Amino acid sequence: MRLTLSAYVTVEREEGRSIYSCRPLRGPQIVTRDPLLSIALSKLGNKMRKSIKAWIEEGEASRLSHWLFDSDAQAVPLKLTLALRDRTLRWKLLIVCIPAFTRTIAFSPSIPEVAFELESQADLEFRANAAYSAWAQQQIAEGSDTVLEDIGVGGDMWIEPLEVEVDSNVRDKKR
Repeated sequence: MRLTLSAYVTVEREEGRSIYSCRPLRGPQIVTRDPLLSIALSKLGNKMRKSIKAWIEEGEASRLSHWLFDSDAQAVPLKLTLALRDRTLRWKLLIVCIPAFTRTIAFSPSIPEVAFELESQADLEFRANAAYSAWAQQQIAEGSDTVLEDIGVGGDMWIEPLEVEVDSNVRDKKR
């Protein structure tokens, strides 16, 4: 069976060249890196295919739903300035907006544990600022503020659909 999965792609500069980092948009994380985008995506597709095949064989095919590509999802790069009590953070995040009935659910693959609702796209920057400021304050209160400096400092970022062919025939093991 052919599946279309969502890949989150970021580009960073290392030693004078571009390095592409690819990982699933949501769900269990696998990260691949390569100077060539096609190779990084191919590596990611191979690793995801192995995980999906194992899930199918274990009877847990529902686990792959987080990785599936949603053609209605919109990805918006957003520059946020978070004014916290003791510092100001400047983040560039990719915000993914997924329609859900009359509202929209938004999240960033950089901080997947934080999601928020939108009534309209006009509220995106305001709601993102509020949600990520609250999350950053919580990280500081818990003493986990070292993670804050590594978020949102990358270059370009986008969502890429990734076609993967998966053998869905589950074979009984010989006894």
